[in-house]
Amino acid sequence: MNAIIGFPAERAATTHPAVVRAMAELVKEAGGVPLIGDSSGAFGFTGQSLEMCGIAKAARDAGAKLVNFESTGTYSVKVNGKILRTINVAKPVIDCDVLISMPKLKTHQLAPSEESLSHAVVDVYSTLKPALAVMDGIVGMEGEGATNGTPAESNVIISGADCVSVDAVASEVIGFFHKDIMITRFAHERGLGVGIQEISFRFC
Repeated sequence: MNAIIGFPAERAATTHPAVVRAMAELVKEAGGVPLIGDSSGAFGFTGQSLEMCGIAKAARDAGAKLVNFESTGTYSVKVNGKILRTINVAKPVIDCDVLISMPKLKTHQLAPSEESLSHAVVDVYSTLKPALAVMDGIVGMEGEGATNGTPAESNVIISGADCVSVDAVASEVIGFFHKDIMITRFAHERGLGVGIQEISFRFC
């Protein structure tokens, strides 16, 4: 998810609790036991952040277990990356049967220029791939993201089994050429994801 540091849902900086709750209910319908977890952008504030953005309530309403990754312990995972050599990953992320990523559709002011950060993100993804990505773009964020931008209605939820493809589609939806996004381009250069013309779409 994307709990950041405790913004209310209407700021459109965090994954909307309604989307989180709906996903938890779908997991239960499929016979799974949903665990909803995150670690915020500021250590020590994850519990507060999950409450403020409404995700904690969404978990309670859905009958799902809320997990604060600050308190679960971590595994040290080796990475054969361009920037990273090891990453510390919250134990539930490794131990779960199915990992679902629930990002927010929004801009990030570092995205156009931070080459090292982009490589590091791809390092993490190449090591730890979610089985499913569900991107909340009902109301996204434009401008000075990831926290200081302006809410913008996109009215989409973009999901897929390949996070790079989900990102590529999301970029095109909000008016960017996907290859201009450094993270997506670097991922493609490493053989992750596919070109936009190779992605199969299903509209619901």
